[in-house]
Amino acid sequence: ALQAGTMWELLILLLSTLAYFFWPKGKSPAAKYPNSLPALPLVGSLPFLPRHGHQHENFFKLQKKYGPIYSLRLGSKTTVIVGEHQLAREVLIKKGKDFAGRPQVVTLGILSDNQKGIAFADHGAQWQLHRKLVKAAFSLYKDGNQRLEETICQEIRLFSDLLATKNGQSLDLSLLVFLAVTNIMCFICFNFAYKYEDPELEIMHRNNNGILDMLSKNTIVDIFPGLKVRMKTAQLSNPSALRGVLRNKIFPNKTLEILSNCVKMRNQLLHEIFGKYKVGDEAEDIISQENFSSDSITTILDILIQAQVNADSNKADAGQDSKLLSDRHILITLGDIFGAGVETTASVVQWTVAFLLHYPQLKKKIQEEIDQNIGFSRTPALSDRNRLLLLEATIREVLRIRPVAPVLIPHKAMVDSSIGGYSIDKGTNVIINLWALHHSEKEWDQPDKFMPERFLDPTGSHLISPSLSYLPFGAGPRTCVGEMLARKELFLFTAWLLQRFDFEVPDDGHLPSLDGIPSVVFMIEPFKVKIKGKSPAAKYPNSLPALPLVGSLPFLPRHGHQHENFFKLQKKYGPIYSLRLGSKTTVIVGEHQLAREVLIKKGKDFAGRPQVLLILLLFTLTYFIWPKGKSPAAKYPNSLPALPLVGSLPFLPRHGHQHENFFKLQKKYGPIYSLRLGSKTTVIVGEHQLAREVLIKKGKDFAGRPQVVSSALCLLPLHPLGLHCDWRVTLDILSDSQKGIAFADDGALWHLHRKLVQATFALFKDGNQTLDNMICQEISLLSDFLATQNGQSVDLSSPVFLAVTNIMCFICFNFTFKSGDPEFKIIEHYTAGIMDALGQNTMVDIFPMLKIFPNKTLQLMRNCVKMREEFLSEIIGKHKENFSSDSITTMLDILIQAQVNADSNKADSGQDSKLLSDRHILITLGDIFGAGVETTASVVQWTVAFLLHYPQLKKKIQEEIDQNIGFSRTPALSDRNRLLLLEATIREVLRIRPVAPVLIPHKAMVDSSSIGNYAIDKGTNVIINLWALHHSEKEWDQPDKFMPERFLHPTGSHLISPSLSYLPFGAGPRTCVGEMLARKELFLFTAWLLQRFDFEVPDDGHLPSLDGIPSVVFMIEPFKVKIKVREAWREAQAEGSTQN
Repeated sequence: ALQAGTMWELLILLLSTLAYFFWPKGKSPAAKYPNSLPALPLVGSLPFLPRHGHQHENFFKLQKKYGPIYSLRLGSKTTVIVGEHQLAREVLIKKGKDFAGRPQVVTLGILSDNQKGIAFADHGAQWQLHRKLVKAAFSLYKDGNQRLEETICQEIRLFSDLLATKNGQSLDLSLLVFLAVTNIMCFICFNFAYKYEDPELEIMHRNNNGILDMLSKNTIVDIFPGLKVRMKTAQLSNPSALRGVLRNKIFPNKTLEILSNCVKMRNQLLHEIFGKYKVGDEAEDIISQENFSSDSITTILDILIQAQVNADSNKADAGQDSKLLSDRHILITLGDIFGAGVETTASVVQWTVAFLLHYPQLKKKIQEEIDQNIGFSRTPALSDRNRLLLLEATIREVLRIRPVAPVLIPHKAMVDSSIGGYSIDKGTNVIINLWALHHSEKEWDQPDKFMPERFLDPTGSHLISPSLSYLPFGAGPRTCVGEMLARKELFLFTAWLLQRFDFEVPDDGHLPSLDGIPSVVFMIEPFKVKIKGKSPAAKYPNSLPALPLVGSLPFLPRHGHQHENFFKLQKKYGPIYSLRLGSKTTVIVGEHQLAREVLIKKGKDFAGRPQVLLILLLFTLTYFIWPKGKSPAAKYPNSLPALPLVGSLPFLPRHGHQHENFFKLQKKYGPIYSLRLGSKTTVIVGEHQLAREVLIKKGKDFAGRPQVVSSALCLLPLHPLGLHCDWRVTLDILSDSQKGIAFADDGALWHLHRKLVQATFALFKDGNQTLDNMICQEISLLSDFLATQNGQSVDLSSPVFLAVTNIMCFICFNFTFKSGDPEFKIIEHYTAGIMDALGQNTMVDIFPMLKIFPNKTLQLMRNCVKMREEFLSEIIGKHKENFSSDSITTMLDILIQAQVNADSNKADSGQDSKLLSDRHILITLGDIFGAGVETTASVVQWTVAFLLHYPQLKKKIQEEIDQNIGFSRTPALSDRNRLLLLEATIREVLRIRPVAPVLIPHKAMVDSSSIGNYAIDKGTNVIINLWALHHSEKEWDQPDKFMPERFLHPTGSHLISPSLSYLPFGAGPRTCVGEMLARKELFLFTAWLLQRFDFEVPDDGHLPSLDGIPSVVFMIEPFKVKIKVREAWREAQAEGSTQN
């Protein structure tokens, strides 16, 4: 019998529950709410919901009656269902913070230990902290880091080897796929992997299936939480307490009991791993706190433990509450990441195999694509994604037609808000029916049909985004943090398996069901597939011998006609044989049946044309040794001596900076002269009248950029910049063969992208205060940081880089970073690597054919550019998901809008979609982002360095600031006409240490042009030596002396332009598009910092070097400066008189 206390407890709970259900929350009578299903007291809309079928399909059917947004009520709780992409994007992105909450659900409460972790946690400090840490962990594995790809491939190799032992058999792939994906997640989370026979893996698989099975049940306790009588909050995660209630027969629930047991076993297993790392293949266990080192952060667990250590130590910069980083919190977060990461990929891999069994012709086409682009000589890599387009489109279509989560995990309104004009009360649950978005007939042609081609353009040459109603990984603050990992895994699993195996329907003829089992993940029903290995050991024709690099060339006859020589070789090697030139195989056919098979029977298979490498090689060598002739009547500039092949290289100075060497040669050869490397002539211009003729008067004639070295062939004309040149091979890597705007040749691509970039900067003209406020906000944060370093000597490079990076992020993407953000560290890392590589004197830029040999500088450049491109690519992808043409506020918005217009073939767009591919957009963003950050950051540091050398000048500028602004407010752009000495100092810094001492080379686009009285042939490279213009003794008094007063009228009353030989940002069609932004930033940075701080020489007395490091940007050598907060500023702060 129940005790009296228990009876009273039950009675009170029952009455409270009935009251809660019978009296729903009131709504504002004036508010407009979504259409609603009927509802009854207590049970709400439950009787009016379909009783059969999948939840997502039922919601979709109800949408046809109630509209794309409607509500239903269970008890007193209102839930809004959203099934249209504009409304979904409003919830997830536009108002993502309003709807970032998670409702309490009994079953998910057991799984998440009362909303810990990140998947099911409500919006708040705990969720924000753990999500930030998990994102930081995934940033360790971006494409610049090869470890992740190697690990994925290693597991797929083991998986494939195991499948190969099942050749000819029919089997269920689920367990094997689960094992492989589990090991990948173990590597990311813990840096170890299991052997397939390890019993722990079987336990994990069984628990995982148990959890998913229970979550797929329609348990009444999730609808009526009051039925979990006596289960206090803490008891939700306490299986023994739950079992006690169940044993007492008080509302018994087997689903909850099984779920609780499975979660308990999962947590125990994770707790053991959390407490002890398994090292390599050894059985030795090491306690994590003893094994942990902050110097070696390689896993999610490392990141979480580091945060825990920081919080426990109460470090000032940690900002993390130790209560939110308990072992229990970390365990649940690991469980979320581990569970979602395994089930998502494992499920989609199986769905993909199932669809390919239903569509065998598609499978065959994908395998042909793999065979043509990869063959069997190597295994697929992530770099093949832009070649295996049909495969990539198939994965996207699988994610569309069978989304991982057909109904996204419910959101909760954190504030009173709205969706599409409908009022949404705080606390309302909101469900995004992804199934409806992915199966809308308004958005998709034949949405229920599996059609990967919908993600390809009509020519099949590139991938497209056919609809904004595609959100396979969600979007906004709650988007899947593991999206990048999942996409990599899905591509590699699919490519590897289809390269090696044929998947066939089992002998019993049973095709897999495509209905699915909805749970947290939309699982496929168990099925079997017949494994058949594809034979890579194909029979190939006889082949001539071949050596590395040169191939079969030494074994070919050296005399006689080619056709006769091929006929002679046929007698030895047969009617069909092969030879190799370099790495390229060529098959020779000399028998009519075989010839007809090539030309007729399989004509389409062999309809392509190759590049004629041998002829091109001979032509190129001839090109180098026999220079082009010049018109005997034309007058050309004086030229340095030149020798065959190497040109003028032996006569160029071997030491010193390039710009200074060109300036010295000018004294001997005149203000315009030429030099030659190979057959290519380059003209050097070092006088302002001639420079302005090239840049402005004949700007269109010289608007080209020299052809960079092709990534496919090294043997092209050499670049004319001597031993200290960094333009050719390195900039080819940086610009992806002249894409973007900085290094692109004159043509439709450059004109289009420059026009779009100029349109972006037009958004931020002087009438728009948004940019000015943003610059001041970032400088304010920089100043606050420097104030914490009062009295210390610091290197300004990193904090200045962060501030300028955030300004460019705002312009390009409308977001910013904090100093500790891992994404910022990535930017800082790859930028430093790129600038370092561009600053090296690499011989490969003079002789591009040397690319075939190992080169650490090029490898550094490639790695850093790859990191940059992956970082920007991820931003572009997410931005496109959230894009709305109604809100154009960033550079990326403008580029995407142009892309959308071009893809839609709008008559007024006039833009070629080929010029607006994601790749083109990425390189343009890279150009703008890189130049915009490095230029300003470098000049700010140069300015500080010169002020350390000229302390009296610094004092005068501060007096100017004090007199004109004081301390009652911070400087603004409107102060530029008052702070004249400061403005003159910035101009002098740009003169004496120009951002680019040698402008990026120009190229003559016409054959009848000239510079001065000298003829310039079409294709000639022209270099403006800005250093010569800015240091000419004819134009400047004491040009090597730092004299800001040269830019002031003798009375100091206004600024002047003392010489036309001043072009710090270039001029004409190729002038710097960001000049307006740079001038604003330089003024505000300098004014704010000098108002607040005294910059002094460090205690060691080391003044910064003013020599500089030439690269694409003329950088200053690293130096330290002593920070001292000005006493007058400190007093103003104490009085509270300073306002931003």
